[in-house]
Amino acid sequence: MEAPVIRKVGIERVPLNAGPFGHHADGRERGTDAAVQIDGGFHDSPSGLRLLLGTALQDVGPSHDTFAALLCAFNIDTPPEFRYTRLYSQYWPMSIATASGARPAEKATRKGMEELMETRINEITNGIYRLSTFVPEIAPPAGFTFNQFLILGDEPLLFHTGLRRMFPLVRDAVSRLIPAEQLRWIAFGHYEADECGAMNEWLAVAPQAEVAHGQTGCLVSLNDMADRPPRVMQDGETIDLGKGKRVRYLDTPHIPHGWEAGVLYEEQTGTLLCGDLFTQLGDGPALTHRDVVGPAIAAEDLFEYSSLNPGMGTTIRGLAKLAPQTLALMHGPSFAGDGAAALRALADDYDQRVRHALADTPIAAFEYGRGDQLPAGLAATAA
Repeated sequence: MEAPVIRKVGIERVPLNAGPFGHHADGRERGTDAAVQIDGGFHDSPSGLRLLLGTALQDVGPSHDTFAALLCAFNIDTPPEFRYTRLYSQYWPMSIATASGARPAEKATRKGMEELMETRINEITNGIYRLSTFVPEIAPPAGFTFNQFLILGDEPLLFHTGLRRMFPLVRDAVSRLIPAEQLRWIAFGHYEADECGAMNEWLAVAPQAEVAHGQTGCLVSLNDMADRPPRVMQDGETIDLGKGKRVRYLDTPHIPHGWEAGVLYEEQTGTLLCGDLFTQLGDGPALTHRDVVGPAIAAEDLFEYSSLNPGMGTTIRGLAKLAPQTLALMHGPSFAGDGAAALRALADDYDQRVRHALADTPIAAFEYGRGDQLPAGLAATAA
């Protein structure tokens, strides 16, 4: 039984507004810069973030309300070579989206949104390939990239599966490098649609593949959501991929978001697979030697996608001690150069953001040694 489409919204010129706004039922007219309210549940979204990001914002920020979104729904062309696809977006309340696996039958309106897209393949360092799909509808006019990374070896590993609806594109790209069924390991930074949406599609295509992730991610999501039991990785544990490649798993809880977050470090090439760290806009080169910190700061200002917490700077500086030679970004170009310096600079920026955020809360004043600024009762309670 298919559920009806509840509502359809075009992406272009429909930013999510960070300012205060009321419930969708209050009947106010929604302009092009008005807040998007979905079933009364998404009320603290960052300024300028487009509807297309959808579930990438789940569990991020001060509120943890959720809506179901088809993050990048694709109408796949019929030829066997899936090089291109057409893009549109649609959403519906989670209660309908999840009922018996129902999906709306009607396609969302695509007026002004159809764009030909291609997943491009580049080797960013020895034996590590970046698979990149550019989506111009996100944060126009700059646009936004979704990147996966394939590490070759006797046991090849794919870091990020891509969105479920993007699977044919990514599978085609992987198949240009290795037979897709030979994929052995599937890994990602945290449980999110653009990072692991096609996880089970990959498990179906590659019968020997296993998902590898940290203990928290496995306990709270993957033990249930993955079609085969995942490999539980402890902080600092390694997987030998063969042919000199070995990856080390590192826990980075809440950084940049998600309590199950982690990164991978490929030891032979000194490549840090950063997940959402250093996220930036645009469709730049596959590999750059230029600054990646400034663009990451700009993207944070726009999206406010990180879960700010006092441990951010310390955790990111811990990654800097690896002295990575290459930073593999999920959103943006990969970086070759002094990865440690870039990580330290990013940590400094997050420290500043955390200080500013904490300075706005009464309890923070007490924690920073200014308890006299608290109301007497609160100061006594905190003490």
